[in-house]
Amino acid sequence: MASFRSTIPALIAVAIAGCAELKMAPVTEYPVSAQRVILISIDGARADALPHLPTVLALTQRGVWTDAMQTVLPALTLPAHLSMLSGRDVTEYGITQNHMDAGIAAVMRINGMTPMFAWARAGHMRSAAVAGMSLIPASQRAEAQSFFEVDTLLATDGDAPALAGAAIALLRADTSVQMMFIHFPDADFAGHSYGWIDGTSVHTPAYRAALSRVDGAIASIWNEIAASVDAGHTALIVTADHGGGHGVGCNTGEAPTFTHCSAHPGDHLVPFVLVARDAAPRRLGIEPTTTQVGPTVGALLGLPIPERTAPPIALR
Repeated sequence: MASFRSTIPALIAVAIAGCAELKMAPVTEYPVSAQRVILISIDGARADALPHLPTVLALTQRGVWTDAMQTVLPALTLPAHLSMLSGRDVTEYGITQNHMDAGIAAVMRINGMTPMFAWARAGHMRSAAVAGMSLIPASQRAEAQSFFEVDTLLATDGDAPALAGAAIALLRADTSVQMMFIHFPDADFAGHSYGWIDGTSVHTPAYRAALSRVDGAIASIWNEIAASVDAGHTALIVTADHGGGHGVGCNTGEAPTFTHCSAHPGDHLVPFVLVARDAAPRRLGIEPTTTQVGPTVGALLGLPIPERTAPPIALR
């Protein structure tokens, strides 16, 4: 699980001052549009975890989906999420550690890598993020909010139901939010604590239980927004940052089944589901990458997207 270090505020100002000029690509017509997009990341959800996520699995019947989206290498929380949100593979710039610090902030700014929340702000749209406190400690929340340029940041102390409740309350309280990111850490916690798989490569009971909690939380969010999706107002994306259970050579001090980082499909492949009124249901024939997720969110909202980002996922 990634975390912010207290050193990040010291060089964020330096990084911003020395950042590359951000060039936005012209807006191109996207076949599907929405006035609000909700992006859910199930931390640690392997692609083959879909059968243990019945709500998400059911959504594949009405959306664009794959169980073979490729994350970055090493398959770690921080590089994967930074790549997901920025549309750029941050590992190509040496960002391969799992702790956010000032050096990473500087590398991103200098190379013109910005999160999708910044694109929303530039397009005069409000954004929000809901995450567990373990991802963003309370003492570093203000710095994280500034760095990611997200308008509202909620960090809750609790598991999936608490996070879902906070997200739903925010959606009801602030109807101006057009971009929302929700991060569920439960499956990742279970994997690191009890293993993703056992000695016979079967998902552990603890991992399956964590997936069930997250799926129930996603069900409550879906119940809240289903009518809005059907009306064409909201689009929902559910994906993950990495899998786990095949961490041979990861050097984390954990048994391989308790960690992740490798190119093994169990670590490297994650699910992806996009549900929107005008997105014709189909399984993607080409394996997309997590770097395409942020640009897809931007394209759905009709936002200008920075040059050099990955292309949005082709929906037709």
